[in-house]
Parts: sequence; C-alpha cells; structure tokens
Amino acid sequence: MARKEIITYQNLFQAQKKTWNKIYDIVSNNKVGSAYIFSGPEGSGKEALSIAFAQFLNCSYKDLTPCLKCSSCIRYNRLQHETLTLIVPLPANKNNKNEIDNSTLTLLNQEIKNKSLDPYSKIKIPKANRILIHSIRELRRTLYFKSGENCRKVILIFDSHLLSSGQSESANALLKILEEPPDNTSLILVTDYKDILLPTITSRCQFLGVPKFSDSFIQSWLRLKEIDENSISLISGLSGGNIHQARFLTEHSLDDLIKQINEMIQSLLNKNPELWYSFINTYSRMAISKPDSFKFFFGLITIWFRSVYRKKMKISDPLHKTELVKNINYFNSKYIDAKILDIVLELEDVIFAIQKNLYMPLRLTNMILNIHNLLK
Repeated sequence: MARKEIITYQNLFQAQKKTWNKIYDIVSNNKVGSAYIFSGPEGSGKEALSIAFAQFLNCSYKDLTPCLKCSSCIRYNRLQHETLTLIVPLPANKNNKNEIDNSTLTLLNQEIKNKSLDPYSKIKIPKANRILIHSIRELRRTLYFKSGENCRKVILIFDSHLLSSGQSESANALLKILEEPPDNTSLILVTDYKDILLPTITSRCQFLGVPKFSDSFIQSWLRLKEIDENSISLISGLSGGNIHQARFLTEHSLDDLIKQINEMIQSLLNKNPELWYSFINTYSRMAISKPDSFKFFFGLITIWFRSVYRKKMKISDPLHKTELVKNINYFNSKYIDAKILDIVLELEDVIFAIQKNLYMPLRLTNMILNIHNLLK
C-alpha cells in the first residue's frame, strides 16, 4: 500500500479515537454483532471507519488497529475482498427501475476505485436517490453462501437512510435479513440521518456515533494536500469539520464563495420582500435540481452563524482569523439580542427538509420569517 494511504488511515484512528476505541473493544472482546449503524454529521469519516472496521475484523495481524499490510487488509483497501459487499444508492434503470444499466455500472466501478484510493472520497452517481430493491435482493441471494475463507462477511450500506425512499421496499427487504442474520456476518449501515431509518431496522442494530472532525484534523489534512497556509484557516472554518466540504472548498474559488456567503446573509437579513422572493426562488430550484449544492451553501451560512455565536461568547474559531470576521463583528454589534443558536437550528431544519421531500418555497418562506423574529 502507498505510504500516503497509510498516513490517511492512521490519522483517521487518531482523529476519531473515541469511536475507534469502541470498535477495538468490540473486536478484542469478541463481541462482534450482526448489525451496526454508523451515524454522525456528513463528512465525519463514517464510511472510512466502516471500511476500517471490516478490515480489522479480518486482519491477519491485528493489534490496536488493522495492520494495513496483510493480504486481507490490502484487498479491503482496494474494496475487492471476497467477503465484502458494498451497497450504495443508484439511479433506477429507465427500462427496469430495479436493475442497473451498463453505463451506471461503469461509473460505479470508477467511483469505487476512487474510494479505494482515498477513503474520504464520496461515491456519487448522478440521480442516485435510493437503495434499489435489486441491490437488496441480490444481497439476499448470495449472503447465505459460505465463504471460501474463514473470514467474517461484511456488508457495508452507504447512505443507508435511502433504504426508506419511495415505498420503503428496500428497507423491508433488508429487515428480513436482520430478522434472521446469517452466521459470521455483520451488516454496517452508514448514514447522516439515522432518524429516517425504519424503527424496526434501528431496533435491530447496535449504534456507533461518529462526531465531526476537529478543526486541527481538517487543517492537517489540508496540509497533506499541500494547500497554502493563507487558505487553511478559511477552508477549515467553512468546512465545519466536514471533510467532504473541505475537499469541495479546495476545488473552488474562495473569493467567489465568500461573495456568495455575504449575498445569502444579506438576503436573509434584509427586510426587502423582493430580495426574499429572489432568494426563495433561487434556492427552491437549487433544492430540486442540485440538492448537494443546496446543502453545501446552506451548510456554509449555518457555519457562519455558529461562528457569530462563538465570537459573541469569546470562543476561538478559524473564521475569526479570516476576512469574514468583519461581517461577523458587524452582526453582533447590530443584533445584540439575536437568538443565534435558534437561527442555526432553523438553517439545519431547512437542510434536513430536503431528505423529507418537503415543499421548499413554503419551507424557505417560513425560515426567513422565523429568522427575522429571532433577530429581535
């Protein structure tokens, strides 16, 4: 394995030490269960941890962590181990909604390869908005076959909250597996939104919470990517502990992003109904056509308001060392009695509304009105 990959995983074990210690206790005490839910904020390394857990279960020379060098670990790093099944959201086939077309399969294989090279990368397939029933049926067809090696089978289901999309048929199909799990097998459901999963599924799983990454970890990761020091405080501050967001920020103009943040804040705080209408129209359309972009930009202003609160409470924050601090100070001087944490909750609720398929123009209108009430 390349040295850079080893550094990436070793940093993960340190960055998520509390969660990794729980995993270590499970394996070392031989208390491995049949089903787990790894849940926490987006970009907190849940998927990488789930891969490392699977790796650790089958490592030939495990110690405090997987050795990362044995043949089993290497095959897991490549996501090509014969005991590993990886399930991700996929788009429905135009001709058969429950099967995968060839172009999607080609793209999926490339995304898996990218994931094997960088465990923090996100597998993204256009229009993939559900876990297909075909994927679960195929899992059920092969799951009870015996493995050629004396290894534990591991099934990783990324973005597992999308099991509940549509009529929840995929979730119900998975439930049958959870009710009668095969021997020497562990299912690991990875999600940002565990509350969307069916209660009948969550009740059959052990829960492992994964907190967001620290600012220092994000900064170290940015230095590994050779990002210039002048940008590191801004990127780590705007990422809010989300490594996917940090990666996105490294690929875009920071000046343009700062401009958009300021424009969004201005539209939210302004009392001009025309600005509100433009804001609602723009971001309602984005929520439908580019939901990831919607979550990204609303995530940025959520982080901005958190930074406002931290400044007010005299708590250090990376954004306080950037040009955004000018507007942060202005907000605190103008809106002395603002209920900032309640504003943060309003913004988080709007981000979550996408997962519930709520009517976004109405939800954004209510959000703006609520924020203005919280400014008083």
